[in-house]
Amino acid sequence: MQAAVSLQSEVERFVSAPVRKMLIDGKWVEAASGKTFETPNPATGEVLARVAEGGAEDVERAVRAARRAFDEGRWPHVPPPERERFLLKVADLIETHADELAQLETLDNGKPFMESRHVDIPAAAATFRYYAGWVTKLYGETNPSPLPASCSSMVGSDVLHASRVHSLRSVTHVGHQVPHPPLPNPPPRRGEGGVRRSGRR
Repeated sequence: MQAAVSLQSEVERFVSAPVRKMLIDGKWVEAASGKTFETPNPATGEVLARVAEGGAEDVERAVRAARRAFDEGRWPHVPPPERERFLLKVADLIETHADELAQLETLDNGKPFMESRHVDIPAAAATFRYYAGWVTKLYGETNPSPLPASCSSMVGSDVLHASRVHSLRSVTHVGHQVPHPPLPNPPPRRGEGGVRRSGRR
């Protein structure tokens, strides 16, 4: 049994906001409709936070902002080595705030904190480092593949389940069919020590 983890002040402040807003065009905004929805704490069933309920108008705003940023923004003109540094910086920040992110991950989906902290968060950081390494090695060509993208092969409840159980990892992996980045410290195999699960497999 895992010991209880005391929430960090940053996490308490994040979830205690009246409404968690959406990030569109570099700004935290409420839904155009003003609607929100409750997200529960799986451990207690109590309301964890209220979140802006994005609708069609919000999607349009986000798409227009992304298109404008791509057509007129700085990123398309950033040299590959600088893009690589940006992505590596994101990975560094994920690791710097790993405890906070892991607490938020566990509060949101109910999985054990140790799994969030030592599996999901390192995997998210590793994903950014994986793509950072490709930035200086890809030149606009795409190899054909007979297989669909990972998300297109998932439907209905499968997508909802994956996004709920691996929220941060889903954000960093969504839509990409690539090998899963290696984890920094894989758990010990059976017979090599560590905690074992009881019961039949």
